[in-house]
Amino acid sequence: MKKKPIITVVGSYIVALTMRSDRFPTPGETLTGHSFTQFYGGKGSNQAVGCSRLGADVNFIACIITLGERGAYIATEDFSRTVPSQKVDVVDTTGAGDSFTAALGVAVSEGKPLPEAVEFAICASALAVTGYGVIDSLPYRKQVEDFMFNNKHKLHE
Repeated sequence: MKKKPIITVVGSYIVALTMRSDRFPTPGETLTGHSFTQFYGGKGSNQAVGCSRLGADVNFIACIITLGERGAYIATEDFSRTVPSQKVDVVDTTGAGDSFTAALGVAVSEGKPLPEAVEFAICASALAVTGYGVIDSLPYRKQVEDFMFNNKHKLHE
C-alpha cells in the first residue's frame, strides 16, 4: 500500500457571503438580491481541502489575517489574538505582503511559535513599507532583528 503524503498548510479561511440577482446592476444602481449563500474557502483552506480530496493527510495550521496598519489576527484551534503592527513612516506598501509572507515562512520553518513568527513577519513588513518598490524594500534578517530589538517594548502592547 502506498504511503499517504503528509502536507501542512498555513493559510487563511474565509466565508464568502453571496446573493444572486436577475441581472448585473448598472453603475450606481442597487438591486434586490435573492438566494443568499455562504461559500467557505480561503487560499489556505482551499489548498488543504484539495490535498485531502486527492488523498493526502493534511494539517491546517492557522488562519492569519493581515490587518495592515492594525497588525495581524491569528486564529488556531488553541487560541486567537491580534498581533499589533509597528508604527513606521510609510513610503510604499507594495512589498508589505510579500515581505510578511517571506518572513512568516522563514520563522515558522525555524520552529518559532506562531505568535513570535507573526511578530517577526510584522516587523519585516514594517521595514518593507519604509522603502520604494518590492525587491529593494525587502529587509535583510539583521535589519529585522535590530528593529525587533529596538522596538521590543512595543511588540507586546
